[in-house]
Amino acid sequence: MADTPGSQTEGRITSIAYDLVMVGLLLLTAIPWTQSGFAARDIALWDEANYLRDGAQIGFWGFRSPEYAPFYQSWYSFLHSFTPDTLDLYQLNYTLITALLTTSVFALLRMFGVGRLLAFLVSFVMIFSNVFVAWPWVGHFALAMLIGFAILAMLVRSLTARFVILATGLFIANYIRPEYGLCFLIVASLGGLCLLVQLFRDRRDVLAATPWVGLLAFTIPMLVLSLGNPFEDRTNRKFLAFSQHFSYSWVKRTGSTKNPWLNHPEIMAEHFGSADSVLGCLWANPGAFSAHIVDNLSKLAPQTMLLLHPDMDLPYRAIGYLIGSLVVGLTLFGAGRLFYTSARGRLPATPMLIGLGLAVVILIPTSAASLILFPRVHYLFPGLLLVGSLVLAAAFSGRPNRVPAPVQIALAVLLVGAGWCLEPRRNPHWDPRRCHTFAELHPDAYRQPVRKAIAYLRSFDFVTSRKSGIVFDAEGGLAIFAGRHFYWIDPIENEDGFKQLLEDRGTNMVVLSPALKNLPELADDEHFHRFLADPVAFGFGIVSLPGVDWSIAVEKSLLWTTPRGRHFTYGVERDIPLAGDWNGDGRHEIGVFRQGLFSLDTDGDGAYDAECDRVVAFGIPSDKPVTGDWDGDGIDDVGVYREGSFVLDLNGNGRFDAESELSLRFGEPGDDPVIGDWDGDGKDDVGVFRNGVFFLRQVGAPNGYVEVYYGVASDRPIAGDWNGDGRDDIGVLRGSSAIVDTNGDGRYDPRVDTTVAAGVPGSTLVAGDWSGAGHDQLGLFLDGWFSLLEDNRIVGIMPEVKKQGVPTDLIEIATRKERPVR
Repeated sequence: MADTPGSQTEGRITSIAYDLVMVGLLLLTAIPWTQSGFAARDIALWDEANYLRDGAQIGFWGFRSPEYAPFYQSWYSFLHSFTPDTLDLYQLNYTLITALLTTSVFALLRMFGVGRLLAFLVSFVMIFSNVFVAWPWVGHFALAMLIGFAILAMLVRSLTARFVILATGLFIANYIRPEYGLCFLIVASLGGLCLLVQLFRDRRDVLAATPWVGLLAFTIPMLVLSLGNPFEDRTNRKFLAFSQHFSYSWVKRTGSTKNPWLNHPEIMAEHFGSADSVLGCLWANPGAFSAHIVDNLSKLAPQTMLLLHPDMDLPYRAIGYLIGSLVVGLTLFGAGRLFYTSARGRLPATPMLIGLGLAVVILIPTSAASLILFPRVHYLFPGLLLVGSLVLAAAFSGRPNRVPAPVQIALAVLLVGAGWCLEPRRNPHWDPRRCHTFAELHPDAYRQPVRKAIAYLRSFDFVTSRKSGIVFDAEGGLAIFAGRHFYWIDPIENEDGFKQLLEDRGTNMVVLSPALKNLPELADDEHFHRFLADPVAFGFGIVSLPGVDWSIAVEKSLLWTTPRGRHFTYGVERDIPLAGDWNGDGRHEIGVFRQGLFSLDTDGDGAYDAECDRVVAFGIPSDKPVTGDWDGDGIDDVGVYREGSFVLDLNGNGRFDAESELSLRFGEPGDDPVIGDWDGDGKDDVGVFRNGVFFLRQVGAPNGYVEVYYGVASDRPIAGDWNGDGRDDIGVLRGSSAIVDTNGDGRYDPRVDTTVAAGVPGSTLVAGDWSGAGHDQLGLFLDGWFSLLEDNRIVGIMPEVKKQGVPTDLIEIATRKERPVR
């Protein structure tokens, strides 16, 4: 009995519903996988970071020239409206492109007649391959869009309309990847020829295509007027790309130590003289040009295999040629099989013709780009994906599917569960280094140096718009992800010497990574090498990133706005800073505590001198050091806090004497000690900080102490005489900002109390009267480097938000609790 039209329609609706369930399962796999993988993998910068930056800044600077993917920038600009944070924007784009492309491939395979479960399996495996790790993702975005246009073309009946729809998609894709311009010209020419033929053979076909012709006629002038002419290479980007990739291949062949991405002008001049175009290079030195093509041909198969297996390594060219031949043979077999199955009616003719035609026009320019430039994965991927889809269609489309749809859904659910178990956060065998197109891994990839550098920059406390971080790095744009107060100086586009970078362009942060130290443009720059030898002499402090061979030089003006201050090195990394008046001159000096030893800068010169400075062995390595004037003689002495007890060197002899030292039980294990003269009697007293509460020991108070609620549990305590009244007051250190109780009333009052931004995350603040001003000032310690604020003011950088009211991050600070002290 033949199916009725109604039953056929119902069957199509049911099939589409099952397909949508499969699409949902693909999304359930792709979204958590990409989020987990993104968090576990280091961040790739350069090209993708530049696309993101340009897209996020379209509203300020407009579009770059059309050869720099303005349509992809528009996509980033659209996503930027949902998430202003650039790091979140980077991850969102990665997730969406993975989701869009996998679901597009599933839909394409279904249009080719491939079974539902097989189409799901192919798309599912693609999520876990190196396809989406290949960076940048601009080619993926273009391919997802082109697949959408191809599916649309399959749904219309007019032959002319199909050509017009594909031409429209390719013209838009030309604003994403320049090589699609040639594809557009081919398809547009075929479409024009088809239009002429159909005018005489089937005018109804032409009439049906009229709306699509109108769409193309509207799209072309609109994009040209708004984004520019995509065929005009105003910045000569094609030659730049060829120069860098030729230099890369030459460096690999010869073992040269030159950086191909930054030193390519020198390499190109050596081989091609003054040639300034790809064709010019061919005429200038055909031998070198041909050797480059042959070298790329030998890399074609290994780079192709990277798509499916990131760890695949094919060292022998013979193996590469063999696999390349197999790929070509498989492609020819698939093409022949397509025509054969189409002739027997097993494959719908329209999807076959459209898919095959699109594959051919895409393979032509992408293959040319792979051979002339380099067989990068995002060049190879579009054509290979379409060819692979067609081969699957030829082999499996039209075959009867004996597996019921609910069983297919159940099997897909099991696959999704298996994928969930393979996520990087749960998979000990997952490799976080798989992040580079060329299969060349950064030596520090396991330790994620880029993420650590970005995290450090993002934690910088820029609290006023008058301060910005001008970052010079050779890692590809760390500042792009640091925040809106950071700006990146690109070493590729920079033509200034290092002295000009510091003096004229205001560079105040330099990322001292191996790539920067080997930067060819600065190899002969004497100013740069003197800076590397002693950044402190240039007014910079050095911050080391943990676990990697990177550090960041930070100009000290970012720490304090006042020019009056001292900056010096005393101690080493992981020392605990101290402050006290070691010699009774009325000024505080610094010191450090290390493994049970106090090193005190007795002469106050900011340098360790074995003859003058004092070293005191008091306590054990796990103790928390404290200093204070225990006996009122005007000289501060040492002490330690150990598991709820203070042990103080009461007689100041620097030795532990059970009879003369003071052992005082106060607080609980885990408390943070805090020292100050709370009652103004000239002697320092002890106190502890616990979960946002100060417990300050005071003689005469009920139970011998008072409670002051100031801060939150994650804060760290600080104390000093902020107003010069002879009494020490409290404060807290939150992140890289100090919040001090300026008027000493034990309450947070935004109109009176002061917030001081130190600027350097990971630093520790100390308090002392460095200049004899009569009140305490602040100092900063980081990895053996002190920066002391010597000014008659307490503040360094005042936050603008303070002028507008209570800072939002300080709302949590509680006032002193009004209740009887127990």
